[in-house]
Amino acid sequence: MLNKINQFKTVEASLINLETIAFFISITALCFIIASFRRKSGENIRASFSIAHTAFHNDYYISSLTLENLKDRSVVIFNVYLKMEHNYFLEIENFKSKPLVLKPFEAYSKKYNPVHYYSVNMTKINLNEFLRNRKVKKEIALSTSNGKYIIKSYIKRWSPIFDYLRNHMIIPIQPIRTEHKEEENGEVNIAQNASEQNVIEPRRYGLFTVKILGKISTIISNYKLNRKNSKASKNHRSKIAFQENDEPSRENFL
Repeated sequence: MLNKINQFKTVEASLINLETIAFFISITALCFIIASFRRKSGENIRASFSIAHTAFHNDYYISSLTLENLKDRSVVIFNVYLKMEHNYFLEIENFKSKPLVLKPFEAYSKKYNPVHYYSVNMTKINLNEFLRNRKVKKEIALSTSNGKYIIKSYIKRWSPIFDYLRNHMIIPIQPIRTEHKEEENGEVNIAQNASEQNVIEPRRYGLFTVKILGKISTIISNYKLNRKNSKASKNHRSKIAFQENDEPSRENFL
């Protein structure tokens, strides 16, 4: 009798274990189904853009745009706008009769030339204050097949230049290449002759030197630069004050 009871308890415990395992398997499958549904439903697009200004043009302009589709479904885009504040929409891209089909997990990137001017109903409008002011709220707005879509998340780009601004021992290096094959030999010789006059040989540094001493040297150089700028501004203000005091007053001529 006791053996039958023990066998029954063993079978019952094994059934409970199987039910627990089945429950966790079903929960895991449900999570995968929900994740797959979220990947294929709705829209999730990230973007990044840059604003530039040249010496030959008066207006600031959008110099580059990057769109990234994070969904497992295509998105049809007709227009791209830069929304400034609550009521200004600057057209960046108009795909006209051939809409942009952003495929699943695909990215779109384009660079733009400077603009001559901006207009509203053939009336010129000055957007320099809005474009160069970082306090002005800017968002990328898309005209898609599902209506208006405001991009909330942006692509976080990395560049060694950002690290260089915090640590001057980080050295960004740019390659100099030739683009025209017919002039390749001549251009290479010119580049080599120009570079032989001033050549920097790289040195190997330890991790402590780069991370600690590099930051210390950056802090010292920034401190010296700030002092130099403050002295220059003081000299400029004193020079202006001296010129104002040195000018003869109008009463002396009366």
